[in-house]
Amino acid sequence: MILKILGNLLKIIGGILYIGGPLIAIWLTLKLITNVFGFMGIIIFIITAPVAILVAPVYAFFAYGDLSILIYEYGGFILGMLLAGLGSIIEIIEK
Repeated sequence: MILKILGNLLKIIGGILYIGGPLIAIWLTLKLITNVFGFMGIIIFIITAPVAILVAPVYAFFAYGDLSILIYEYGGFILGMLLAGLGSIIEIIEK
């Protein structure tokens, strides 16, 4: 019973990280593009969103030495997947 609760808790936390990390990264990417290009950056972001989401974290790292967007985007995604997978494994072991 406790393992099932722990497994579900890990899956919930993993899901929050899986969704929340990239959402925060998208917000930070939009802020970065707006700081570089001004108001036109919002239009550029909307038109080129998939490319901007992939390129902006790398640009922020090389131009400003800022790893926060990379950590939120890829770290939240990977850590969320790992926690959700661990929760699923614990739940299977409990059966």
